[in-house]
Amino acid sequence: MSEVTNGPQIRVEPDPIRGNHWVDKDGIPGGGVCAGFGVCIIWQNGPISVNGRNGASVEDVLFAAMDRLEFFQDTKFASVPVAQALMQLKKAVNKLNQPPEVEGKNNGAG
Repeated sequence: MSEVTNGPQIRVEPDPIRGNHWVDKDGIPGGGVCAGFGVCIIWQNGPISVNGRNGASVEDVLFAAMDRLEFFQDTKFASVPVAQALMQLKKAVNKLNQPPEVEGKNNGAG
């Protein structure tokens, strides 16, 4: 079921994305694939420094979504919801680029 607003088409229930994700013998995430209608992602398998570029990172996929939303903002489909979604994706990329928190440390909080 789809609704049309003054922006891009909004799908209430997205088409399912199916994933097959791999881990190595130590349980470390490796590559994998995700696919759905109009989407096929082959994930990076192993460190780029060791294996070279062989797939997408999560950040790559977020950048692709940001590129599409930026395109919408340059058309008659520009809207506040699209701008807000774009801002949230930028926040997600920034979060993913922060160093991981060390388990058991509160990073100075309370």
